[in-house]
Amino acid sequence: MPKVTTDPKFLINASRRKDVKRVTIFRTKDEKTKFKIRTSRYLYTLTLPNKRAEMFLKIVPRGLVVMKGHGVPKSA
Repeated sequence: MPKVTTDPKFLINASRRKDVKRVTIFRTKDEKTKFKIRTSRYLYTLTLPNKRAEMFLKIVPRGLVVMKGHGVPKSA
């Protein structure tokens, strides 16, 4: 089930849970970044401007991150 959230703190806590499978990051051409966190039950989505997204990117666990989108190299 997908869920959209507007609270970055909720997504930070969700990214640290044990049932997280991956964190997908999409950078779009219109200066926005989408974070999608896949857990065993839900897919949480958050959209942030690129300036705020850089701070959030430092907090997310690096082993789970898959980056995709405009101008971002794909990494595992």
